[in-house]
This record gives sequence, structure tokens and C-alpha cells, in this order.
Amino acid sequence: MNEGILPDEIKIEDLKINHLSKPRNILLADVFYKSGFIEGWGRGTLKIVDECNRENIPEPDFENKGHLFSVTFTKPDLKPDLKPDLKPDLKLNRTEEQILEIISSDPKVAISEIAREIGKGMTATKENLKKLKTEGIIKRSGSARGGSWEIIHLK
Repeated sequence: MNEGILPDEIKIEDLKINHLSKPRNILLADVFYKSGFIEGWGRGTLKIVDECNRENIPEPDFENKGHLFSVTFTKPDLKPDLKPDLKPDLKLNRTEEQILEIISSDPKVAISEIAREIGKGMTATKENLKKLKTEGIIKRSGSARGGSWEIIHLK
């Protein structure tokens, strides 16, 4: 959020198309322009929207609230669809699917943390990890403390 609202000439819907730009503090804007932090006036919101579209994530919501202006980004669902890349004859149980989700969101996750998140003991967790490694679905690189997991995509 930023204190201040859009100038009367600029509407929220204008921020996603070519529009007029009116810097509130022309001296500060000039300093940022000359130092290379901005390329020109009126392109920032367009670049944000274009980048969101390029990455297939939701466009931000621009909003005037009283005397405040805000930009809200919606976090996309980052969980990959792991099943299409797996061997067709390989059946994963729910625990193994949970492990893959955890590893995909945090490759440096410790086995103890995986066990806690899936609600299983260390022995059961290690057995599930062993099966995933044996099937060539995951591999571990590096040391036990500083290493990381990798999900191997199988065709």
C-alpha cells in the first residue's frame, strides 16, 4: 500500500493499457530515471501485467482505497502435476504423493521434517523415500545436512 491515490485523469482500468503517467514527485522520479531504476514514465504497471501473463500467473489487482493505493498479487498454485511424468505402471500411494509435494516445494527439506508433515514415523518415511529412490522418481544430492532432493521426471 502507498499513501496517495491515482490522479483523477487515470482510472484503475487504465493501468493495464497504455496510459498517461503523472509522477507525484517529479524530482524523485527524475533521480530514479537518471540512475537507471526506471526506463520511462507510465510503463511500470504494463510491465508487471505483461510479466504476470508471461509466467501464467494471475494479474495483480490495483485498487484505490480511500487515500491509499494498493497492488495485490495472488499467489499462484505452485504445486506441479507430478503424475503425468511417472511411469504408467507405477502407482503411488497418498504418502508418496505427499512426499513429492513436500520435496517439490522445499528440495532441502530434512527427512525428519517430511515425517512430521506427513504424520508418519521416521522408519515409515525412510521406507517411502527408499521406494521413491529405487523407482528412480527422486534422488538425493549432497550431504545429509546440506544436500537436497531432486524429483526426476520419467517419460
